[in-house]
Amino acid sequence: MNALRHRLSLAGTREAGFSLIEVVVALFVFTIIATGTAYALLSVIQLNRDSRVRHVAANLAAEEIDLAHDAADIITLGDLARDRVLGTDTFHITRTTEWVASTGTDDACGAGSGALTYKRVNVEVSWNGMRRGSTPVRADSIVTPNSHLNTAGSGTILVSVTAASGAGTPGVAVEARLTTGGAVRASAVTDADGCAFLTGVAPGTYLVSASRTGFVGADHSVAPSKSIPVTAASSAGAALQLDRASNIAVDYASNRPAGTVHLPQNLVTTRLTTGDTVSVHRFAVSGTAVNTTVTRTTPLFPFASGYEVVAGEYLAAVAPPASGSATPSAAGTCLSPDPKAWPAVTTSGVTRVGTRAWAASTPGGSATARLPMGLVTVTGMAATASLTATSAAPPVGSGDPGCATPVVYTFGRVPSGSTIALPFGTWKLTAGTTVIPAASITLNSRGIITSATNTVTLDPREVVVP
Repeated sequence: MNALRHRLSLAGTREAGFSLIEVVVALFVFTIIATGTAYALLSVIQLNRDSRVRHVAANLAAEEIDLAHDAADIITLGDLARDRVLGTDTFHITRTTEWVASTGTDDACGAGSGALTYKRVNVEVSWNGMRRGSTPVRADSIVTPNSHLNTAGSGTILVSVTAASGAGTPGVAVEARLTTGGAVRASAVTDADGCAFLTGVAPGTYLVSASRTGFVGADHSVAPSKSIPVTAASSAGAALQLDRASNIAVDYASNRPAGTVHLPQNLVTTRLTTGDTVSVHRFAVSGTAVNTTVTRTTPLFPFASGYEVVAGEYLAAVAPPASGSATPSAAGTCLSPDPKAWPAVTTSGVTRVGTRAWAASTPGGSATARLPMGLVTVTGMAATASLTATSAAPPVGSGDPGCATPVVYTFGRVPSGSTIALPFGTWKLTAGTTVIPAASITLNSRGIITSATNTVTLDPREVVVP
């Protein structure tokens, strides 16, 4: 019995098989080996595909270079971006071109110095499903003209027209007029890169201008221009800026009370952009008409910084440049109109500062600058007398930074008891030749009236809101 029991025990042990732990360990080892094998197979497949697709991309880049070399007109050979579908793969082809001058520079549209020698062509090809870390295929070459762009008796004018963003402005009409006689000798329209090329131009000095309906230049003119000399067998470049106008409305005397407010007939508005670049706008009224229009809209170049607006002609230590037909009254300083030029003042724990009105500026957009001004009501004027405001020396301690350049604003004949608006600063009012006494002036905005000199100081400083 013991021998039989021993044999049955051995047979039962052989039929028990693997334990659960042994099965789990075996499956874990198998998973690791299978995962590594699958990853290796996928990597090989991806490398094979990347090698195949990269080979196709290299052929497409070479093909694009060949097309550039075969271009019938190197002048019109420009940038492009297009897709190419081959089988199940989509390729993205980008071509960029730049003129290179004899000086070695590659300015936009070649509008730099020196004669044009060749055009640099760069081609980049990418594709959908690129592996992480993979780089596009690139090809570079140069293309030279089949014949000389400039002959022994003519030159070429290369024009670059850019928007406020720095990108090229397409569809712009470009003209070259002789400065003597004004005859148009060459014209073209800018391409997608904002480039225009005027070839076969006779030697002389030309005024090159750019224009497009609804667009303005950086100088706010509808046709910015530049004078350039053209010599035989060489190229001359002109870089201009033109973009869709931003319509900036100025709401004058935005702090006015209800009723009519009279503005100076010759009111000047100063606009400042980044770096305190100044342009001057004249708010003129023809004849002797009384000016009560409080809003004016002007198309301006869409500088990204927007516009700070000051009522009056603000003159820094150096006279600002003229803008269009507007010309600064004189070189010198006139800081009174600028609220930021007034020092901050604190009285009874209340701080007051001056701030400029501001309006955003976007291509084709509209914005409004709400422009506070000094407001006074004037009485005791003869019905036939014209009202005039003349800048005066500021009272001691008033905070007025002063205006060394005399300023005179005229209102025409306004009824007695009228409210008028003036730029900030110190003023003496006259009706005809008669000085209006301090007793006949009532303040409607912050300021002081000095009886001894019959002047009124209009203060732009407002309470700082915490």
